[in-house]
Amino acid sequence: MNTICFHEFKSLFKSFKTLAIIGIIFGSSYLLADVMGQFMQELGTGELGKNAYAAGLMILIVFFGLFFVSGLSHDTINREVSSRTMRFLVTKTSRTKIIIGKFMGISLFWTLCLFISFLLISSFSKEFLWLSFAESIIFITYSISLILLISVAFPRPAVTMFSGIILALLFPAVSFWAIATSNPLVSWVKFLSPYYYIYLGGSYILMPIAMTVLLLALSIFLFKRSDL
Repeated sequence: MNTICFHEFKSLFKSFKTLAIIGIIFGSSYLLADVMGQFMQELGTGELGKNAYAAGLMILIVFFGLFFVSGLSHDTINREVSSRTMRFLVTKTSRTKIIIGKFMGISLFWTLCLFISFLLISSFSKEFLWLSFAESIIFITYSISLILLISVAFPRPAVTMFSGIILALLFPAVSFWAIATSNPLVSWVKFLSPYYYIYLGGSYILMPIAMTVLLLALSIFLFKRSDL
């Protein structure tokens, strides 16, 4: 499992697409922190003022995190199924460890990226914003588990690339619509979305963790039943 984890972690650094997304995140982190810093005198030095530095990055992760994860990892499982390398892997380790190893490797990659981004922000805020960093990790790991499920459920990488893009665009829009509307036919969707619990804050932020575990369990269940 550890071998799969570190292999996935290292492989994410080998494509131009990865470097482009890292550049977007790091560049946006620096620029947004600089812009938000100009409003610090108006916001004051309270909790709102401190979080203002991380607000731009949090918006980037919440609105585009699923899109970034999908762009890099939509084919993390079905690519190896299509190339037949998965048949070799399952002779060396269990399918459960493959899913968990993939999840850990991708999560490690994004944790490193977000940590560096928050370090850039800390040069403006003069402190590391641990709470915002933790919230970002919680949301990004949810996105990883969702994309893993899609990669297991659909055997063709082209299908997961298309469905991942559609999901990354529609999911935030539908989620915020469900949060804002009073229509009972739509508002119930918010309870299935991590955005709602991030919006509530406090201990509700733990709900996306439970949702992540549930999605991982479903991925493992489907992967065990799949024909390689």
